[in-house]
Amino acid sequence: MNKQYKQALIILTLLVSVPVIVFAVYEYSSITREEKLVAEVYETQLNSILFSVNLYSEDIISSWQIKLMNRNEPADDPKTLNEFLKENPSIKLLYTFDPESDQTTIQYDGSGKSIDETKAIIDSILKNNTLKISKLFDYLKSGYRKAEPVNDTLNSDLTHILFASVDGMKKLITGISIDPKQFINKTLEPRLQVIAQEKLVISIFNKRTGEKVYSNFPGEKGEARNDKILWLLPGYEMAIKPLNTTIEDIAKKRKQENLIITGALALLLSAGAIFLLKNIRKEIRLSEIKSEFVSNVSHELRTPLSLINMFAETLSLGRVKSDEKKQEYYEIIGRETERLSAIVNKILNFSQMESGKRKYKFEEVDMNELVEKIYDSYKFHLKNKGFEVTFEKEENLPLIQADHGAISEAVINLLDNGIKYSKDKKELSIRTGKDGKYLFVSVADKGIGISTEDKKKIFEKFFRVSSDNVHNTKGTGLGLSIVKEIAAAHDGIVEVESNPGKGSTFTLKFMMKENKQNV
Repeated sequence: MNKQYKQALIILTLLVSVPVIVFAVYEYSSITREEKLVAEVYETQLNSILFSVNLYSEDIISSWQIKLMNRNEPADDPKTLNEFLKENPSIKLLYTFDPESDQTTIQYDGSGKSIDETKAIIDSILKNNTLKISKLFDYLKSGYRKAEPVNDTLNSDLTHILFASVDGMKKLITGISIDPKQFINKTLEPRLQVIAQEKLVISIFNKRTGEKVYSNFPGEKGEARNDKILWLLPGYEMAIKPLNTTIEDIAKKRKQENLIITGALALLLSAGAIFLLKNIRKEIRLSEIKSEFVSNVSHELRTPLSLINMFAETLSLGRVKSDEKKQEYYEIIGRETERLSAIVNKILNFSQMESGKRKYKFEEVDMNELVEKIYDSYKFHLKNKGFEVTFEKEENLPLIQADHGAISEAVINLLDNGIKYSKDKKELSIRTGKDGKYLFVSVADKGIGISTEDKKKIFEKFFRVSSDNVHNTKGTGLGLSIVKEIAAAHDGIVEVESNPGKGSTFTLKFMMKENKQNV
């Protein structure tokens, strides 16, 4: 791993990890705040509901006060009283108390208790709430009709309410005792349904026993218990929760969503970083390959140029006397010029392929004839380099539609590749033949071979096989890339079979003319 890549890796790691860590820490710390916020929202909502229910209860008690305080109404008229009680079945006990005469008059007793038990309850209420009774008269004197819920020491199942009134010159305390369960389920129930709107579960509990006396959704479980006492029913408390869930579930769901978002963000940033790293690594590698390519091309060009310059200078100075020597020098200059042209043409052809500007002239080509000409041209050159070359051809091969010059270039590139990567065992073989619907030409060597990993990359531009003598081997790294491009332009394929240390066989396959017409 080079220095540039290490630096890019460190920077990207910081760019990815720091935001993710900061976001994760922030989200984790905000979870508790969000849970509190959710709880506060429902606390506020519960207070609003409680205020609405208490206000509604107070309106009901006020209407009872008005009816009971007016003359010729329930207190004085049995028929009217019966209608009043029928309209309000939760009322189980109705009585008046005259503080001056210390007399109590029971107007209605539906509690189901004995007369002695009822009197004991009333006495307990009056004796233990003298201060409240005094305040009720003060409120009345000030023109304010006030009703107060009170407790009895006997802890009866009823809820008791007192209010003050004046009958002529007589000051009276009126007491109403109600069945809280009946009051909640009959009188308050319509109001609670309106408030809930089928979105909230509203429940009311007996604070002393924990019994649930009301719920607009009786089958719903997991109520959040809140210590919110009803004004009219001090022994009862109200709780709310969202329908089909709980406040804890909402907070938990929010927590899970935050964790999922954090994880997704981390994955997204990581994926982006990996993609970016791969591209950076590819660009760095490409930059290195291009740099190596320039160095290789410079070396490739320098050698023929140096030879041409040296022999041309020797000839121009007249230092060569014999005609034979002059002819030899001229031939060397000619060969090196051709070599130089071949290198330049290879680069130009590659450039044209890259830009999609290379034009091909398709015509009928005899593969045996084409390869034989290349073999005859290269045979002497190869023997001088110590190579043993064999050429096996299958007779009567059909013609193919191809660019003669491009196919020749591809075969020559395969020969050059075999020459460059052959070490001690300098053997090359060229074959032509048929393979199914394809006509092929193959070039085999006994050179260094190619590893499985390098096989995937050998046709990439500028790539050169990793080997001990790669830096001593001349080449641009474009030969096989050009071969692949030429094969693709002819709807052909190029295959390679190779094992490290045992040589390589490259095969160019082109579809035969009759098969191509049927495609």
